[in-house]
Amino acid sequence: PSYESINGMNADGWYTGEGAVYLYTADAKEEYTRRWWNSADKHLIPGTTVDEREREPINIEEGYRNNQAFVGGVALDGQFVAMTMDHEAFHNEVEGRTTDNGHGRGLPVHISTLTSKKSYFMLDKAALCIGCDVSASDGYAVRTVVDNRLLEEDENIVINGEKISYNLGDVTRDDVKYIYFDRAGAYFFPETARLTIRFYEKEGERRVAVWFDHGVDPTSGSYAYVILPGVSLDEAARFDVSDIEIMRNDE
Repeated sequence: PSYESINGMNADGWYTGEGAVYLYTADAKEEYTRRWWNSADKHLIPGTTVDEREREPINIEEGYRNNQAFVGGVALDGQFVAMTMDHEAFHNEVEGRTTDNGHGRGLPVHISTLTSKKSYFMLDKAALCIGCDVSASDGYAVRTVVDNRLLEEDENIVINGEKISYNLGDVTRDDVKYIYFDRAGAYFFPETARLTIRFYEKEGERRVAVWFDHGVDPTSGSYAYVILPGVSLDEAARFDVSDIEIMRNDE
């Protein structure tokens, strides 16, 4: 299932089954607790590729399913892991049911043509996330979410060695080589990235979300980033992202 909503719970879990990446570190004990879920914008689940349309809370009582079954992974010596998924966004073009076998019951029509191919590689001390063939034709901007984090009062955010101030709203940067969070670690971009950084508040919590913007109706979008969990700012500054070679990211 893409996601489930049962007995009124998880009514806004639309994207939790579409390639989410949850980064747990020892210094960020509140991430993905009730505090995180209550204050997060659920349109911006880390790791997902989604369009910008607003979604309504839904109690469907069953799991939605998409038409793609290709997802899985392999592991080597319990240390290195490769995973991939043929991603197809949730949709149901017929009132009251999805396109496969009737799950969805009375949900209104939700048409989405968004598809992509997403892969994840767990390396020695890093994780590589890549995606390609990001395509859609519904008239909405499409984005791949790098992270969506709680921010403590004293937490630093650093981009390319420059400390970033917390100011509500969106900022777009065309020059991002890496972004660092005190309680998470660092995100590196093998090719200098154009990212949107959103500072927002919800339920009294300070938050930051970061994403790639693939534009409206992309036809062959792609992305790549490397996660270094739990590293210090000094360790991040010494990291050479060119040590990780991406041989292909096009099909």
